[in-house]
Amino acid sequence: MSKVQNKNNQPEKKDYSKIIFSVVIVAALIAVLYFTVFKKEEKPVLNIINQQQQQQQQQSQNPLDKGPMTDTVFTKEGEIKFLKAGSGNLLLKIDTEISDDNIERAQGLMFRSTMKDTEGMIFLFPNEEIQSFWMRNTKLPLDIIYVDKDFKIVKIYRNTTPFSTVSLPSNKPSKYVVEINAGLTEKYNINEGDKIEFKPSK
Repeated sequence: MSKVQNKNNQPEKKDYSKIIFSVVIVAALIAVLYFTVFKKEEKPVLNIINQQQQQQQQQSQNPLDKGPMTDTVFTKEGEIKFLKAGSGNLLLKIDTEISDDNIERAQGLMFRSTMKDTEGMIFLFPNEEIQSFWMRNTKLPLDIIYVDKDFKIVKIYRNTTPFSTVSLPSNKPSKYVVEINAGLTEKYNINEGDKIEFKPSK
């Protein structure tokens, strides 16, 4: 005789899957609230601190970024003649300032508001090697002229862009760099291969 059990008499089984699902939903909601409310409030504070630290670091690394209180007055310290290759014909003569130490070379013509076409600056380096300039903090468009130890022009960047931080390398070893107002090399037909003659005042 087989034993048949009435369904109504079976013990009740608890549905644990619903409980687990509810716990997961609650945990997900808590996580979402935490990251959207609490973390959202923390980020701006951290960003402000990071920005302040970066600004302080940049100021300490680049003291020249503030610029002088008044515009720099040009001081003649020598003369430069631009001479045509082969013939030696005079193309242009300018008065020049001299930058011959690390501080002067770092500042160069930064922050100058005006410069006459008869004025310029020559940078003197202790060794002939690849040089690279940029236009950071430089208001005036310039022609940048790289010159080797034999006073031959090896590279010209014409009409450079003010304030640009793009590097302008000499590509060939240079011992001197001359900066003059933009457009003068084209106006006076000064090209790579031509020469300069530099004569300091002292």
